[in-house]
Amino acid sequence: MPGGPHVSPTYPTHAALGGFPCRSRGVRIFLLFFRAAFLLALEDLHHDLRAERLDRRIQIGLAAFLVVVLVLALVFVLTPAPGYVFNRKWIEPHESILSILWNFKTANALPGYALARLMGPRVDPYEGVAPQLEVIELERLRGTLNLPTQTLRAALLPALHRRPCSKSFRYCRWCIARGYHSALYQIEKVVVCPVWLLPLEAACPNCGCEAPYLLNVRLLDRPYRCAYCAVKYGSRKWSPDRLEPMPGEHRWAITRHYIERELLQCDRSDI
Repeated sequence: MPGGPHVSPTYPTHAALGGFPCRSRGVRIFLLFFRAAFLLALEDLHHDLRAERLDRRIQIGLAAFLVVVLVLALVFVLTPAPGYVFNRKWIEPHESILSILWNFKTANALPGYALARLMGPRVDPYEGVAPQLEVIELERLRGTLNLPTQTLRAALLPALHRRPCSKSFRYCRWCIARGYHSALYQIEKVVVCPVWLLPLEAACPNCGCEAPYLLNVRLLDRPYRCAYCAVKYGSRKWSPDRLEPMPGEHRWAITRHYIERELLQCDRSDI
């Protein structure tokens, strides 16, 4: 029976903190101290300006320095770095890159803007980018998530004209309730979930809108929810401390569909 994809070693988890990394608390403390120091500096600068004690060039230099420090602090907060929580047990066979990023965001309380920046330096986080092999920088993702290239390639489908993919996000209601979405569901000819044998859906059960399958801030900011009305696609919310591994028969059902669609052969030929 085929097993799951090879994944990276397990990062240390923090179940007691609800899956949040220690660095998140450190960032909050840093921002509190920085805010206090920044306000004090502004108050002193304002007092000196009114008293006309500073030379004009010194005033401009101090103001520029404060702006630079503020920008660096924001970059530090919004940029994922080694030390964030990521567990190999969260990744199931042929899981989509969107599902992987949603799990990563949920465990680390990251903003969608930070995740969208991982797609490439030239990608507009708000416009987003299609989750395809040809447009995503795998090395950039691999360096942050610490996952093998093979795992990331399986999470991204190539742009094949003979196998068109849906431009709308499609999901299985039972799979997404368990924190799983496969790139397989985006192939237009695949209309039924191979695990639960349920029709794949695209419309939100609440507002009826279909979200574009683009890795942008709007979609990344709402894990397992409609990008428009924020209502959950499934009946439950995924959480790293309530993880339910996919049963062996379900893993095989997904892998068998990949073999039948010749997706595994395509992945190997592209390496």
